[in-house]
Amino acid sequence: MNKKLRISLALAGLMVMGGCGFFDDPIPDDVSILVSGTAGDSVRVVLSKDFVAGPNQSGGTDVNVFTSDTVFTVLPVDTTVNISWERRIYFDVTPLGQDSTVLSVSVAIDGRSIFDDSGSVLAIRPFRFLYLWNQYYTSTIDLL
Repeated sequence: MNKKLRISLALAGLMVMGGCGFFDDPIPDDVSILVSGTAGDSVRVVLSKDFVAGPNQSGGTDVNVFTSDTVFTVLPVDTTVNISWERRIYFDVTPLGQDSTVLSVSVAIDGRSIFDDSGSVLAIRPFRFLYLWNQYYTSTIDLL
């Protein structure tokens, strides 16, 4: 096989690998969070990247938050958080001033939607969301 043909095949192989995302960095950088509902409803939002999460005996996931940013605000909430170092995020949304509210929550990682749902949220049972890159966890989340 001559040298030009080998170089051509090598370049074609690199182009194919580059086109299929082989060289793309899969580690997440940013999480975009959009929480909407009845405009003007008061909510408490807790965001944390400093926590541990693990399975509990009932088959759910326990989350123990060490530090967090807690914000008392009104709907809608639209924020982007950099998680390139921690590769994890926990947040919860609790209605204030009313027993329940209907929320619509959308979460995107680096512009790719990973969660989009809506439903009623109670003050005694807030909406909770957990993202751990490359780790298994359940959809039942308990805060310790």
